[in-house]
Amino acid sequence: MATRTILMADIIGSRRRSPEKLMEQFSGVCEAANQEFRTHLKSPITITLGDEFQCVVGSWESGVDLILFLEEEMVRRDLAFSLRYVLSQGDIGTRVNPEVAYGMLGEGLTRARETLESSKRSDSRFRFLDGPEPSCGLLNRLFVVYAALRDAWRPGKDLPLVAHLIKDPDYRSVAAAVGKDPSQIWKRKRTLGIVPYLELRESLRSVARMP
Repeated sequence: MATRTILMADIIGSRRRSPEKLMEQFSGVCEAANQEFRTHLKSPITITLGDEFQCVVGSWESGVDLILFLEEEMVRRDLAFSLRYVLSQGDIGTRVNPEVAYGMLGEGLTRARETLESSKRSDSRFRFLDGPEPSCGLLNRLFVVYAALRDAWRPGKDLPLVAHLIKDPDYRSVAAAVGKDPSQIWKRKRTLGIVPYLELRESLRSVARMP
């Protein structure tokens, strides 16, 4: 059996939302991630139970990058729902399906799913399991800070501007793009914590690359 990097996620509070609209949005995010990470996925993001997905990623580092992409894709699309994630490493005893993440069995998949289920009883949106140390332990701590920054942004109010500032942190050019006064965008950039967010994002990527 080979040790694989497994990512699973589910939608938080999916039963409280319109199922048709939610599935359309969720599917769109997953499709965008599959396209962006097609060379890094051993088995693509596959929606399994309507409000959950699983995939097999080529590396631990790529798994962290995929989580960050998914979060920022939801910012770009100004979506109101949140995802709960488990990134883990473990054995998959069967052949990894390169077309769809179905029909695979192994202890790694079982542990990841059990952890995702148990995470529903906690406040943590991000869990890292059985990965390389010290990366795994540090990611569990640092993503608490990441979630505090990310989850403070309000859909419909903050996310459109955040998307602009993540793409281009120059508040002057963003102000010109959105037709606002530069001083107003400068203040919003500070209150939204864009600089700390961008620094933290790069730190997370560095931690994921730890040998």
